[in-house]
Amino acid sequence: MLYIKVLHHIEKLSSQKPPDQPEDTTLPTTVPEDWLHKYDKLSSEKAIHDLDRIGLDSCPNLLNLLSTISSTDKPSSIISACRKAISEIPEVESRDYYSSKLDALSKMPNLILTADLSDMVNRDLFSTAYSILIRMFCSFIDGPPIDLSEDEEQAFAESGGLSTIVGGLYYTFSQLAFQCTMPVLLDKITQGDDKAIFKAVTIDKSLLYNEDVKKRVTEAQLTGDTKFFKKLAKALSDNPLRNVGEHSTTFSVLHQFWYAGLYKLTYAELYDFLVECGLIPPTYPDAFKKFMKRHIVPIFEN
Repeated sequence: MLYIKVLHHIEKLSSQKPPDQPEDTTLPTTVPEDWLHKYDKLSSEKAIHDLDRIGLDSCPNLLNLLSTISSTDKPSSIISACRKAISEIPEVESRDYYSSKLDALSKMPNLILTADLSDMVNRDLFSTAYSILIRMFCSFIDGPPIDLSEDEEQAFAESGGLSTIVGGLYYTFSQLAFQCTMPVLLDKITQGDDKAIFKAVTIDKSLLYNEDVKKRVTEAQLTGDTKFFKKLAKALSDNPLRNVGEHSTTFSVLHQFWYAGLYKLTYAELYDFLVECGLIPPTYPDAFKKFMKRHIVPIFEN
C-alpha cells in the first residue's frame, strides 16, 4: 500500500538529526494567509482548484470527484461524480463492484449526507466515494511523470495547493509523533493547552503566527513566564519525529482509512488486515482491543 510505504519512509527520518539552521536565520514578520489556514476545510477546498497545476487537468473526473465530495449535503451529486470516476478504473471487477455499491446507495430512501457521518447509510456513501478517490489517486501517481513548464511551476508555488500538500504532510507527522491530528491540537490550543502548543510548533513552525499562539506568547512576556519560553524553545529545536511510537503507523492507517471501510470490520478482521499490510499492531486480542478503545474508538464514536 502506497500510504504505508510513505509512513515507513517518514519513520526512517525520525532517527536522523534535523539540519542545523544558519546562524543568520531570522523569522519573517508575516507568513502568507493560506499557510496560516492550511488545516482549515476552506483552504483544502480552495486547493482543489489549484491541483490542475500539477497535471490533474488530465484527470477531469478525479478533479470533479474531489470538488463534489467537498460538499457533504449533495448525495446525488456525489453518486453521479463517483459513476463518472469509476469509468476510468482499469479493472473490470473493481468497476462492477463500485457500480453495484452505488446502485444500492442510490436506492436508499432519505439519503442526506451529514458532516458527522452518524448515519450508517451516509457513512457507507462517504466510504465508497473515499475508496474510489484513493483508487484514482493511486492510478494517477503510478502513471507517467508530469513535465511542468516554468510558468506552471510558478503558478502552483503561488497557489493554495502547495500549502495544503504541506499541511497534509504535517497532519501525518502529527499522527505519527503524537497519535493526534493537527486540527485536534489546534482546537486544544484554542482552549489554552500549552502542551498542544509545544507539540504543534515542533511540527509546524509557522503556527507561531497563529492568533491563539501569539496571544499566549504575549501573555507569557507580560507575566515573565520563563518556563513557558524554555519549553517553547525546546519544542522549536526538537526533531518532530523523535517521538514516533511503536504503534504510530498502526494508528495513522486506522485513522486515515477508518471511513474508507475499516469501520465495517470486527477487531479480529482489523487485526488481520493490519498484519496483511505488513504492520505489527498490538498483540491480539487484549492489547489490540485496549489500543482501539483508547486511541481509535473515541475519535469516531460521535
